[in-house]
Amino acid sequence: MRVANFNFHNLLRVRFEWRKFRALLKSLDLSLSYFLVDELKNPDITVRVGPFKPAVSDCRVYERKFFVKEGFFYGEGGNWRANWAVQIEGLEKDEIFVNINAKTRSFRGILAPNMLVNLIVIPLLELKFLERNYVLLHAGAVSKNRKGLLIVGRGGSAKTSIAMDLVRKHGYEYMGDDRVLVGKNLLSFPTHVEVFYCMLKNARSEYLSLHEKIKLIFCLRNLRIKNLREFKICDMSPLNCVLFIHPSSRPYKIKSLSVEDAKKKILANMLTEYFEMARIVGLGILPTFEFFNAYSAAFPNSSVAKFQEKLLVLLEDLLSGLPIYEVSVPIRYEEGIASVIDSIFEREIG
Repeated sequence: MRVANFNFHNLLRVRFEWRKFRALLKSLDLSLSYFLVDELKNPDITVRVGPFKPAVSDCRVYERKFFVKEGFFYGEGGNWRANWAVQIEGLEKDEIFVNINAKTRSFRGILAPNMLVNLIVIPLLELKFLERNYVLLHAGAVSKNRKGLLIVGRGGSAKTSIAMDLVRKHGYEYMGDDRVLVGKNLLSFPTHVEVFYCMLKNARSEYLSLHEKIKLIFCLRNLRIKNLREFKICDMSPLNCVLFIHPSSRPYKIKSLSVEDAKKKILANMLTEYFEMARIVGLGILPTFEFFNAYSAAFPNSSVAKFQEKLLVLLEDLLSGLPIYEVSVPIRYEEGIASVIDSIFEREIG
């Protein structure tokens, strides 16, 4: 059995157990490898990957495919590109146990067969982090002179490319380009840190040419721990400014946003991401989102059902008093985008 333990800033502890672990590029498969630890006591979430026998006695059935009882969920589904079966126990307790048997039939699935497993687990991380008054956002973050900049945008809005150029050319420290933790402080949450490092060294942006893709794979295959040690990551910073970015045919228009507007955009971005993540593995919607909807219908007073309500209350507190802007950026990524964002940050914070 293969075991991997993850400790996220001493806020949340997660253990993965595989009956069989296969991956051509482990740096793609263990997407949270930055938080790997050797030993882990009392994990908050234990994820067991492989075939399992569901325990569905005394359950209510929703949509003729989801089995629900207090603290428990079981469901299965998929198509010719991906299929899954998931059982979750302990949703209302301190420790959650998850059984997942999932497969994807794609080139990405060959390189990273646990990709679907990772995507199913992420919303559970969001749920548990919120219990600790932290929001796990689909966003990027960097820090300069111990002052943090949060960059929020939908998938494909060039958050990674912007983070790359801010680090390379403007003296910022990396905190994350896909996920970040926002609470009383801004906390790093680098996913695929090895991929970001190799792109930083071998690519102009996240939009890779064939030549750059080959260089990236070669870099990942030959990457050593000592290479990553030279790449400095800022683990904690105050949050000092929030920028929402969106590609537009009329770039570099800047407008101030209210806290209320920012909250709505963050929530919409999180919900949209459930669909975007699912498309990566060939599904129409992320299974965990369906789990939460079924469980919320059965238990309307549960923490699962009240997730969005608590999220908006916490965001109100975290964003109040901060400079918040929306910036339109060119549809095709340009290196000058990072310079514009740096100038906004320096003007507000410098």
